[in-house]
Amino acid sequence: MPGQRKPKTLEENQFNQQVGALIANVRRIHRIEQAELARRLGVSKGMIYFWESGEQRIPIYRLHELARVLGVPIVSLLPGVTVPSLSARKRKIVIQSVSVTETISRG
Repeated sequence: MPGQRKPKTLEENQFNQQVGALIANVRRIHRIEQAELARRLGVSKGMIYFWESGEQRIPIYRLHELARVLGVPIVSLLPGVTVPSLSARKRKIVIQSVSVTETISRG
């Protein structure tokens, strides 16, 4: 039927979970609660939960806003992407996030 979304593939689910884990990790590193992040983005706390759990895919424009609010490059919120020219603090955030992604991939 037109307008009806196909069921998610295993790969899509895993990707959404990895992106969500990266978002949650960076948010925690910055000591921002889900409710505060939701307020800054103009979405509900529930939506932050859905993104972080991987239950819903985050729209790319929201990912861009999220990176800006968290003060990190957008690529640091994408699994499998490395960014060599970051400050030591941002590089630490990316490295911690990558380890979270690898843990999810193995699980």
